[in-house]
Amino acid sequence: MDKIAIVVQRYGLEVNGGAEAHARLLANHLNGKYDVEVLTTTAKDYTKWEEYYNIGDDVIEGVKVKRFKTIRKKRRRKSYLGRILEKDINSTKSKSRFKELYHGLIQNIFYRKMKRNPRLLDEWIIAQGPYVPEMIEYIESSKDKYDAFIFFTYLYYPTYAGMPKVGHKSIFIPTAHDEPFFYYKGMLNLFYAPKFIMFNSIAEKELVSKEYPQIDEIETDVAGVGFDKVNFVADHFKPDYRYLLYIGRIDASKGCEELLNFFFHWKSLSTSDLKLVMIGNNILKNTPVSDDIIFTGFIDEQDKYAYLNNCEALVIPSRFESLSMVTLEAMAMGKPVLATGYSAVLKSHIEISQAGLLYKEKDDFVYQVNEIQNLSERDKEIIAEKGREYVESNYSWPIVVNKFDKAIDFIKKTNAR
Repeated sequence: MDKIAIVVQRYGLEVNGGAEAHARLLANHLNGKYDVEVLTTTAKDYTKWEEYYNIGDDVIEGVKVKRFKTIRKKRRRKSYLGRILEKDINSTKSKSRFKELYHGLIQNIFYRKMKRNPRLLDEWIIAQGPYVPEMIEYIESSKDKYDAFIFFTYLYYPTYAGMPKVGHKSIFIPTAHDEPFFYYKGMLNLFYAPKFIMFNSIAEKELVSKEYPQIDEIETDVAGVGFDKVNFVADHFKPDYRYLLYIGRIDASKGCEELLNFFFHWKSLSTSDLKLVMIGNNILKNTPVSDDIIFTGFIDEQDKYAYLNNCEALVIPSRFESLSMVTLEAMAMGKPVLATGYSAVLKSHIEISQAGLLYKEKDDFVYQVNEIQNLSERDKEIIAEKGREYVESNYSWPIVVNKFDKAIDFIKKTNAR
């Protein structure tokens, strides 16, 4: 049986993150067909990377897991550069405006420093975390034990430092989106390192190909993640109020501050009793107190499915998505999706599936929420049918696993020559 390593920055049932959930689902569906082992950290939280799980070997849902200690280092450079960059992420109003901000500010500040100090990106990645040098040493010393490595996410140290060590055996799932970090000088070396790149969406592939055309020399495919039929207990519970639903990390970088502002603006113009339910860990600095906003915290799967099953629509405000699993999950459950049109990935999902609505500014949001409230039962049925068909046709596990089978086979044949 071929032995496969999946490398990801966090891994566990308690971990709340799109790429991390994707890694866990993929590991579960490849395990058994392959001898899968996950290489990861002891962290549950992505901001401080503090130890939560034990160092060493573990088993989660039947999958072998090997955890490495995160080394804490000074974060001066991450703070110094990242604070400037992250401010621009949240203030971006359009792609053209983003380019203007990025190439004006960042070229002057970051690129000049990079030219003087080629290792500045290395230092930023280490400061960004999780810094796990023992994992990189293990990957290099144990590379002959594995037939292929699957690396998740371009932005973190395990992929940035680990993948170049075993590029000839690597399948890269970059989860890239249009954000300042993606354009850092030096990222080309990372995107050019693997033998195979598996994108989450066509929009992600187009973004990467445009910025780093050298990847045209690398084998690629688009797989995303698969979805099993939801094993949902219909009478688990049903809220006694109508609501829009957000699922994910409640963070400014995910568009949550803008969503709250837009929702309150809509509320000020409406007499509707519609509420906003927000599921996930809340790390907003200023959390509003209102009877119209319900924060549930982190909840179990059955509770999440109950909220999804009974919502008016799922709202996705994040401009930086490479796939958006929760969007596809909502469509699979027959729910409309209201998504920001500033995300190329979300825009593509909505336009191809015809199972949702798009907004950009406050007035768009107000109009679309009113449209959702006025949907007839037949309208809802049509949206549900289109959403389910879109997910089943493009994101079923047999299709996804077959694509990884071909990628792994390509890696093995290439290295056997």
